[in-house]
Amino acid sequence: MNTRIFLSLNLIVLAFVLVFLPKNEGKKGELKPKEQIQLISEYSQVVEIDYAARYLAEQNSDIQFIDLRSVDEFLAFNIPGSINIPYEQLFNKKWQGYLNQTDKTNILYGNADFANSGFKGSAKINEWLGISPALFSALLILMAVAMFWVAEKADIKFARPDIKKEL
Repeated sequence: MNTRIFLSLNLIVLAFVLVFLPKNEGKKGELKPKEQIQLISEYSQVVEIDYAARYLAEQNSDIQFIDLRSVDEFLAFNIPGSINIPYEQLFNKKWQGYLNQTDKTNILYGNADFANSGFKGSAKINEWLGISPALFSALLILMAVAMFWVAEKADIKFARPDIKKEL
């Protein structure tokens, strides 16, 4: 058989085999880092100060305010009923009981010093978003002096376009 015909037939057979091979998608069900960040952003909900004030006025028991300032700042002034988890300790496992609760929505807040401390865009928040996409859906929003965001389990899908109408 002619060498050209032999090579041509081999290439055609190889092409058919390659067409029917499954696409390499990595581990099944595992999200890529970009997809994790997109999922987190998708299920995030900004809480404006006006809505946080409404939660306080209504004494909504479904909401838990978490103060991320230092203990001294918390003792000087805090939102009634809030708990203090200093920003430096936010990733400590002893606080996971508060942060992973499903019966309440956590609204985390700090102040301008907190915002300037490097939390926004820091390696810690990236690490948190990167390694714990199932735990939190969080979007950091700086509003005047206070900083609010909702941290809630991603599978609850709290964030919806019409959420502000319900508040």
